[in-house]
Parts: sequence; C-alpha cells; structure tokens
Amino acid sequence: MRLSSENHRQRDWFDKGGRHGLENRVADLEKILPQLSNLGDLNALDIGAAEGDISAWLATHYHRVHAIEAMQRVFEKLSTRTRAIANLSCEQADIRDYQTREIYDHVFFLGVLHYFLDDATKATALRKALSLTRSLCFVRTGIRDQKVKYGLDLDKLEKYTPVSVFREAAAEGFDAALIDNASRGTKDQRLGDLVVFRKKDAAMPPLTELLRGFSTSATLLD
Repeated sequence: MRLSSENHRQRDWFDKGGRHGLENRVADLEKILPQLSNLGDLNALDIGAAEGDISAWLATHYHRVHAIEAMQRVFEKLSTRTRAIANLSCEQADIRDYQTREIYDHVFFLGVLHYFLDDATKATALRKALSLTRSLCFVRTGIRDQKVKYGLDLDKLEKYTPVSVFREAAAEGFDAALIDNASRGTKDQRLGDLVVFRKKDAAMPPLTELLRGFSTSATLLD
C-alpha cells in the first residue's frame, strides 16, 4: 500500500488554508439532490470531511449526517464545528479500516481517492464506501483517462483513478455514471470529475433521469 509523499494524516494544505469554494464544490450536487423528494428523511456519510464545509452543507438537506476524517489537526477543527450542528456528528477514522454496522442512504466520497497512489488501494477504498451505501454514492476525484484525453497533469497521473476501477466497483450491484468536469475551469473553479453510483435495487429514478441536468457531460459506465 502506497500513499502520496505527504502523510495523509498531516497534509500541509491545512496550514496553507487554500481550498475550492463551497459553491463550486456543491454545484453539480445541487443539480441532483433536489430531485429526491424524501431527502430530509435520509441519512448521509461524508468520507474525508476535512474541516466540514460540505458536511455542514449536507446537514441542511439531510435528516442526519455523519462525517469521518483521518487527519488529526483537521479533525479537531471538524469536531469543534459539529458541536453547533445538532444533526451532524463526526468521528476520526480512515475509510480503509472504518468499522460501523450502519448503512447510509447516501455516501459522499469527495476528494479522497487521489491520496492513494496504488490502484488496488483506490479500488479497496471505493468498494468500502460502496459497501456502506444504501442507494447513492458520490465520488469526486480526477479520472486518469480524462487527464490523458485532455493532456492535463500528465506528470501526476498516478494520483488519478482509472475508469476501470469505477466500472469494476459498479459491477457489484450498482449503476454508475461519470460527470466530466474538465471544462469547469482553472484555479478556484477547477474541480475533479464526479462519479455517481446508484444501487440497482434502490427505489429511486434511474441515473439517466437523475442526471438529466448533465446531458452533455454525463456518461453511463457500462
């Protein structure tokens, strides 16, 4: 198992303070979640919650949100923040060895996979996230195939996840679709692609309907 050169529990982005704005990070989620009429009755898991920006946003939409974060310094900030939000709880944990008996209606796995440089570890972490999913799982990360297609960040390809990892994970009872965010912009507007997994036996609309707002950028993964 190989991680990036930065210790994933002590990443220095926390000290630098730079991260994409919340509005940008949830823009595509805002096109999907409002289509689910019973959202306020559901629970959600936010994996790799960092300081809790998205967790707090999710708490305004879901009945209950649980957030996990591995990095000690960031978790302390997350823990302080969650005390003020009644339906948001948190736990210091790494998705690879996270232990729980609970299954969550929706799972958010945003901006974590690229810290695992080994493809087998990426696949293991993704399968773990899906094992905790009752109906929908949202995964944001750079897609290796997309980076090659557009000639982007070719010196960092090992950070990004091959489409094959998502296809193989989806084969275990899910439909999946890739939302291509390559044209999203640069700098503060730059954001990784989004893969949406839908449990095949879930009582909800098919992905083609849920993702109708992405008619030119969503591709089903067969």
